[in-house]
Amino acid sequence: MVNANGTLARGFGVISSSRLAVGQYQVIFIQNVTRSAYLATIGLTGSAGVSPPGEIAVVGRAGNPNGVFVQTFTSAGVPDDRSFHLHVSS
Repeated sequence: MVNANGTLARGFGVISSSRLAVGQYQVIFIQNVTRSAYLATIGLTGSAGVSPPGEIAVVGRAGNPNGVFVQTFTSAGVPDDRSFHLHVSS
């Protein structure tokens, strides 16, 4: 799970996460994830509350086989900082 400011809330096999720009993040793993499946969803990192509606996209990180690139948006398609859950499976 990654906080809206890009810090890692918690995760397994993750070296780091960071916010690159408004609604843009990278997550770096301990191993190559280029042949993995990525699943991401907008969601809170705590155990209470409801996240605002929005959209999310995730792809492999260009130039880094251990990373993924995540973009988050409002429901209107405007880039926006959102916390999210990310699952990477090989």
